[in-house]
Amino acid sequence: MSIRQSIGVVAGILLGVIVLTPRAQAQAINQSTQVTLRTAIRVPGHVLPAGSYIFERANHGDGPNVNLIQIYNEDHTRLIATVQTVTTERLSTSGETVMKFAEGSNGQPPALLAWFYPGMQDGYGFIYSRKTEQKLEASKADFVASNSNGARLVKDESGD
Repeated sequence: MSIRQSIGVVAGILLGVIVLTPRAQAQAINQSTQVTLRTAIRVPGHVLPAGSYIFERANHGDGPNVNLIQIYNEDHTRLIATVQTVTTERLSTSGETVMKFAEGSNGQPPALLAWFYPGMQDGYGFIYSRKTEQKLEASKADFVASNSNGARLVKDESGD
């Protein structure tokens, strides 16, 4: 398979990975976003199989915890993972949810590196172990932007 065909296959897989839809506007404080995965992805400590999930900032009484992201099942009845993140920034905002993925290798699914909520300049950088982080940094990053109309590959975290 040529490099061009390989790139096409990877792009097709990533476009098929997710369909994102922000939940109701009332959920903006915790930045709740419903994510439908068409294939598995990795987050620190977990592999999320294909299916629908809700990503949101953790709420600890006084309001959301900026650096903890909780991942729930589709109907928000089961907490699947609580993941530590760091703040990451992008140069410009988008009205779409944008997720940054590192290509999977050695049979591993793509890894979620960052998540940007629509209209926000600050996003959430997912923290992996040092060894995993080094492997992820060496792999190609792809960005997927999505809204209620579907998902598309974009050139960077701005959603363009």
